[in-house]
Amino acid sequence: MWLGRALTGPLALGVLTSGLASGQESGGASGDSQLDSLLNLTVSSVSKYAQTTSEAPSSVTVITAEEIRLFGFRTIEDVLRTVQGFYVSNDHDYGYVGVRGFGRPGDYNSRLLLLVNGVVTNDPVFGSAYVGTEFAFNLASVERIEIVRGPASAVYGAGAMFGVVNLILRNGENFDGTRASVETGNVGLARGAATWGTNWGNGWSLMVSGQAERTRGEDFYFKEFDSPETNGGIARGLDGDRSAGLLGQLNYKGLSMLAGVSSRTKDVPTAPFGVVFNDPRTQTVDAMQFLSLGAETALSSTSTLNVRVYQTGIDYHGQYPYDILNYDASSGRVLGAEVLLHWDFPIGARLTTGAEFRGVTRARYSSWSDAAVYSNRDVPSSVYSGFAEGELQVFEPVSVVGGLRFDHYSEYGGTLSPRIALVGTPSRTTTLKVMYGEAYRVPNFYEAHYDDPLGGIKSNPLLLPERMQTVEAVCDQRFTSALSASVSVYRYSMRNLIDQTLDPVDSLSYFRNLGAVRVTGVESALLAVTKSGVRARLSYCYNSSEDLATGTTLTNSPAHILRLIVGGPLTPWLSGSGFIMHESPRLTLKGPWTPGYWTVDVTATLAPFPAPVRFEIIARNLFDTPYFLPGGAELQQSSLIQTGRLWSAGVSVDF
Repeated sequence: MWLGRALTGPLALGVLTSGLASGQESGGASGDSQLDSLLNLTVSSVSKYAQTTSEAPSSVTVITAEEIRLFGFRTIEDVLRTVQGFYVSNDHDYGYVGVRGFGRPGDYNSRLLLLVNGVVTNDPVFGSAYVGTEFAFNLASVERIEIVRGPASAVYGAGAMFGVVNLILRNGENFDGTRASVETGNVGLARGAATWGTNWGNGWSLMVSGQAERTRGEDFYFKEFDSPETNGGIARGLDGDRSAGLLGQLNYKGLSMLAGVSSRTKDVPTAPFGVVFNDPRTQTVDAMQFLSLGAETALSSTSTLNVRVYQTGIDYHGQYPYDILNYDASSGRVLGAEVLLHWDFPIGARLTTGAEFRGVTRARYSSWSDAAVYSNRDVPSSVYSGFAEGELQVFEPVSVVGGLRFDHYSEYGGTLSPRIALVGTPSRTTTLKVMYGEAYRVPNFYEAHYDDPLGGIKSNPLLLPERMQTVEAVCDQRFTSALSASVSVYRYSMRNLIDQTLDPVDSLSYFRNLGAVRVTGVESALLAVTKSGVRARLSYCYNSSEDLATGTTLTNSPAHILRLIVGGPLTPWLSGSGFIMHESPRLTLKGPWTPGYWTVDVTATLAPFPAPVRFEIIARNLFDTPYFLPGGAELQQSSLIQTGRLWSAGVSVDF
């Protein structure tokens, strides 16, 4: 049954790509084809300097501004659910990302780094990477999203266990004008957004972008609360979401300034942490801000210096109704500076060295009620880092890349993170990569320092960092000027994983280094692009995961993920896209498996007038498929029903 369904996507793409290839030259890649331009995009997130995706010693996917608009992406969660190696879920409060078979429910994306123009935006208290509406910035301001899979601690330090997602923003040079849009839809959606850019000449440019959005949300039924005392298990009108964000980028020659601020208020319908069910006071509020100042200067024709100072902050506030209303809040502030030096040598070698200081000036968590204060701690910390990465062309088709980073934490001492890769191009149409890397994650504040004996939790400052080792091989192959394929095989192991357990001595919960896992997987993708702009990507991912302590499959780890995404112009005034996804079952924390499911999304864009006006219609989960995904340990539900059909209609104007 599964195989029959799984073949539906490949057969559909086979029909499409045969048509694509027939309209293109065969037998080799065309230098000016759209496929060539996509496969040779320049990225900076792998090694902190510009290189093409084929040169980069990692498995990389780039999502362009054109694709963001074509497929109607609104959040990072929307983007990542279409990319091989990633899968997502949502607990009706936050969006969660699993990567390569690992996605612990409720881990707040603490093993993936989220960057904006290279600035890490993860929360210093929980390690969180915001990927849903809590990251309330307008994706129309993004030039491209660079998605790097695999361990990246050799370049970025702690937290980059499964990779990095880097949003590269537009500036006034590549976005000179204004784009404004309004959108409405079911579940009370109302959204407005605008992006403005200008190029003043003489090196000056400015881009400013903002958006505001609200939804009423759906009503949800949870069978675990199906009783007359809890409204028959129906959480009615408790899924609302209100968010707004503003960011800007100012450039002058080699100088740049980046600033952003956002806020999101979310009503939570799931009754987490045992709160009163169907109580409208259950709510979380998240706010983010960042500021970065950077400078780049050429020291010579072969060397470049980059300097950056930055400040980031994330604040959280939650309301949880019990017999009395309880509150908790966190506040994190980071102040950092980074220096990078790049050298290119005539012997076919490149060297990048850097140093970074990252000071967590505030890492505060508090919980209280009107009756008492349960916890209130602030634990600042700091880390000093140095790294170097060298690339040497051994002979014309083969390069070797080696990198090493040393981080010294005020709490955990020193850590070395190496990586090495061989990158070969045996022909113009084939690229081979073999890579080894190590990564780590230091315990976050909540795991090491949260202390609330009245609530049954105690701290454990003796926690050790989590460790990861990965081996991966990648083959990229172009068949024609319209058709390309990529296959990646990997195996990784993790140890010292941090889990919550009960101390039999005092019956208090605390975090310990208990877990160890091993995962073997394959990612494959087939990409087809025509000169007319039609593009299609079929991907299939398989993961075999094992908890080494129990011998069981990891929770929240689908073995099979199949995706087909197709989009492009249909007529001179109409373009459209479709996204079909299948996931196999996932194991929940409480034991049952969630059923496998299929979903379909469609987007249509109409531009019937000479003026730059576009009408857009988006339908997520077009057939209103009910499907469930694992919930976190804070929930009574073993799995949560996901959002049903969402549709929206909007209009945008480019000036």
